Amino acid sequence: MRITTITSNPYEGVLTQSEYDHAVKYAKCNGLPAHDIPDALQEVSIAILDFRFDPSKANGACERTARTAIIRKSVLKFLRTQSRYGGLVDRFAADLDTDAAFHDPDDQLEATELWQIVGRLDANERHICEALAEGKNIHEIATDLGLHWITVQRAIGRIRQYMEKSGIDGAIGR
Repeated sequence: MRITTITSNPYEGVLTQSEYDHAVKYAKCNGLPAHDIPDALQEVSIAILDFRFDPSKANGACERTARTAIIRKSVLKFLRTQSRYGGLVDRFAADLDTDAAFHDPDDQLEATELWQIVGRLDANERHICEALAEGKNIHEIATDLGLHWITVQRAIGRIRQYMEKSGIDGAIGR
């Protein structure tokens, strides 16, 4: 005796029941974990909402075929994104383990010196230093602080000079 489960289509009006079932089946067949299927279906529904069928550009395909292709491409795109994200998480976890296992006393000394230098900066220069450490560029920093980008660039130059005078590499902000 075979038991079938009837799944309701939360995307009714966007995806037909057959498209919904096809997307779920395609995601499962490609190894997507069950807990990620709702996220993949959301990506599929967004792609379908953005889609406008144009018979003149369809190369003889009907709208149903085009929608099926969009479903497949959206699921595969979601899988690639998940795969990349998983790879990044694994790589960063490995880097954290490596960093935790390596403690060089010279690095501790440089970090202390760096904090002393940062402590001597004025408030704007400190904010700029923090933003650079977060990976922001000059234009993002200027926007965040409400300054002109040239002002930020000059402040970075002063920070570099402080670092170089203290014997720390002046590669900040480059």
